[in-house]
Amino acid sequence: ENEKNGDCLSMLRRVPENPRKVVLLGDNCDASEIVSAAMNADVVVHEATFSSALADKAEIAMHSTAAMAGAFGRRINAKLLVLTHFSSRYQLRFEVLTNEALKEPNEDEEDEDEVDDEEESEEEEDQKKAAADDDMFSVDFLRQEAIEQFGSNRVLAAYDFFSVNFPNFKLSESNSTQPESTIESDT
Repeated sequence: ENEKNGDCLSMLRRVPENPRKVVLLGDNCDASEIVSAAMNADVVVHEATFSSALADKAEIAMHSTAAMAGAFGRRINAKLLVLTHFSSRYQLRFEVLTNEALKEPNEDEEDEDEVDDEEESEEEEDQKKAAADDDMFSVDFLRQEAIEQFGSNRVLAAYDFFSVNFPNFKLSESNSTQPESTIESDT
């Protein structure tokens, strides 16, 4: 029996000289209880369910906004912030556009060549409004909110089957983070 235990122990790996600290948070609207344990994390994975425009809803639902995630990352001096758990409203626009693009043309609809100039200008205006709405309901918009609070563009937005190799960070003289290796994501 001792031999087995010895064999098992010999299979354990040494702790690397420069270990990485990873903080993984679940649903929360206030992660302040973990601040001391999370300080100086190499990577923090934080939910960003809503944009700041829906901060009241986030608090009621016990979720975070992207800005809250960014502020938390800055507070604990994280080197990399990975956003997760986005509300489905931030993907809806993409699904609508995808479904629209895949839809078969309807024979009853007017031919585009037959649309008069007045209708065309209204269509263009609607498209511009839709584009602005798309920006407000995109994961990229949430990432930008997080970047503003985090104070760095070292913010990634996770997606299904997302993976990342956590780099080994070293602090430079200017106190900014420089990864030894690159961040990769696979699908």
